Amino acid sequence: SRTYHATDACGNTASVTQTITVDDETAPVLSGVPADATVSCDAVPAAAVVAATDNCDGTAVVSFREARTDGACPNSYILTRTWTATDACDNSASQSQTLTVRDTTAPSLSGQGADATIESPATPVFSAPTATDNCDTAPLISFTDLTNQLCGTTYSVKRTWTATDACGNVSAPVSQTITVGVTTAPVISCPAAVTTNADAGACSASGVVLSSPTTSDNCGGAVTVVNDAPGTFPTGTNRVVWTATDGCGNSATCTQQVIVVDTEAPTISCPTNLTVSCASEVPAPDISSVVATDNCSAVTVSWLSDTITNQACPDRYTVLRTYQATDAAGNSNICSQTITVDDETAPVITGSPADTTVSCATAVPAADDTAVSATDNCGGPITVTHDADVISNQSCANRYSISRTYHAADACGNASSVTQTITVNDTTGPMLSGVPADAAAACDAVPSAATVSASDDCDGSVSVSFSQTSTQTASGCGQFHYTITRIWTATDACGNSASATQTITIADSNAPVIHCPTDQQLACGASTAPEQTGTATATDNCDPNPTISYSDTPTAANCTGQAGIDRTWTAADACGNSASCVQHIRFVDTTPPVISCPSDVTVSNDTDECYASGVILGTPTASDNCAGSGMVVNDAPAQFPIGINQVVWTATDDCGNSATCTQLVIVVDSRPVPWFRIVSIKIEGGDIRVTWTAAGGSTNVLQAASSLSGDSSNNFADISAPIMTVGCGEVTTNFVDVGAVSSTPMRYYRVRLVP
Repeated sequence: SRTYHATDACGNTASVTQTITVDDETAPVLSGVPADATVSCDAVPAAAVVAATDNCDGTAVVSFREARTDGACPNSYILTRTWTATDACDNSASQSQTLTVRDTTAPSLSGQGADATIESPATPVFSAPTATDNCDTAPLISFTDLTNQLCGTTYSVKRTWTATDACGNVSAPVSQTITVGVTTAPVISCPAAVTTNADAGACSASGVVLSSPTTSDNCGGAVTVVNDAPGTFPTGTNRVVWTATDGCGNSATCTQQVIVVDTEAPTISCPTNLTVSCASEVPAPDISSVVATDNCSAVTVSWLSDTITNQACPDRYTVLRTYQATDAAGNSNICSQTITVDDETAPVITGSPADTTVSCATAVPAADDTAVSATDNCGGPITVTHDADVISNQSCANRYSISRTYHAADACGNASSVTQTITVNDTTGPMLSGVPADAAAACDAVPSAATVSASDDCDGSVSVSFSQTSTQTASGCGQFHYTITRIWTATDACGNSASATQTITIADSNAPVIHCPTDQQLACGASTAPEQTGTATATDNCDPNPTISYSDTPTAANCTGQAGIDRTWTAADACGNSASCVQHIRFVDTTPPVISCPSDVTVSNDTDECYASGVILGTPTASDNCAGSGMVVNDAPAQFPIGINQVVWTATDDCGNSATCTQLVIVVDSRPVPWFRIVSIKIEGGDIRVTWTAAGGSTNVLQAASSLSGDSSNNFADISAPIMTVGCGEVTTNFVDVGAVSSTPMRYYRVRLVP
């Protein structure tokens, strides 16, 4: 409880109490509690260190408790670990971890005795293994024995051990085998060594007779004898191992020698006999080309000699070549190859004067043996000669053939020939000079023919002939558009000729010159014929009478309502060259329309109004010299005042020309005779203000009287000038009778209509 006091200056006091309740209902919060887990029996973790925090106390006290629940075997169980945190006010919180402990690992065995053989009648003694387990300190070891009778008094015993831990996990088995029996081997003596020749064509001997060994055994039982002899024995010294085995598997060996001797010579095959053309083509001795085989060993091939016979020239003779083959045992054999050298090939002419054609006899070349080149297959010296020229087929001094034959021979007399043909053939025509190039000319500028000369490479100068043709026609475009072909021809003594042609293309490509008539502006309805608007004129450089024509293209209509004309004048000559110009023809309107107004109209004013409305005016008549709709308007108001009114009608054509006429509208006042009445009389100081209403458009005078005795109309006198009421309908006006209050004790007023 918390009490507060308040005291005033006179010592009076008052108190108030505040109650504050502190109540910690919040439990601490644990941290670091591990998750549930399954572990091996040899790897149970230590309890974790768990912390706790509290909202009021800061660090809370943590207590720990562990409970074990046994399983099916000693090393399979469950641990439940619980941590509890409690604050100063006994608020607590707990968390648990469950550890499932399992033993799934089998024991392992080691150290058992090695397999052994002992002499009968000893008894087998086994060396047992030891067992280890990850959790069980003393696994149970058990064993089984298996006896196997071998021969006679010989047998074997195999002992197999297994280990089982407290949770029933069984190890892999291990074993030891001890054999009890006789171990003395038989006695064997081999047959004598054997020497034999290799089989024919082979490097081995088959069917060798080895004889038989002698044997004995201490037990007197049967002895089995075998050997490792192959079916065939290779040359050289071979060993045969004989083995004797008694009934209990004891064995002994001895060795016999088998010697195979090679006495067969190798086979040899020389290269096939060979014929070559040249001594340089005789191959060097080549032992790799000799095929030699032996029944036993590798063969060594050697060249013995070359013997030359029957030589007739450097490249024509015979060679006898001998080779020898020897095997590893010294057996040998020989063969021979015959090489025939026979040059029957003539030289090959690789270069000679080429066939040629010359134009003139003076151009025939002289014979030249040095111009002939040749190669020989054997590379020896070559002699070149030639025959006399043979002339044939002569038809003129510069047209015939020459056959010129060259010969090339080698040292063995082989020869080849080549013939050069020289053709003298003047086929070259004379050469023209001064022939002008093709040209184009206007129809009014045709050039004259040129003077042309000619020369010939064999005959010197020759004469020139000339001819000319033309495609010009007598009429039409062909008069001015045609081709002139000019041909010059020169011929020599052998009839060769040359011609040159000049083609002159005459063309009329100039258009006429045309002059258009002047542009025209016409009134509506005027004729547009060329007789009225003018005709074009034209001239041409070749055609004296070009054709003139025209075509009209309408243009957009203007305010007259009539389309204009763009008149294209064209002048064309006989070859179709043309020129054009355009004449512009347009319509104009400067004449105003003609308008006639409707008759004058007399109407009455609207009821109780000073005007007439909805007056029917009628329709004027209007006409214009040009087509088009035009427009007619008037200035009539919606309401016509009483009296004589003027309405102006205006007719305007599409070109803006206008005309007017005037129509009268007379509004007659049908109202009754004008009226009036006094509406008020007011004293204003020493004055009297009289207000009255009257029909608009009337003129009134205010009258006054001092009494109404007798003929009252005679007692009134005008006190105001005439007052016109402006406007229509009921109009209010007033007049001030100055000083009327003091004039008489009583005063009467009335309004008089001024006619």
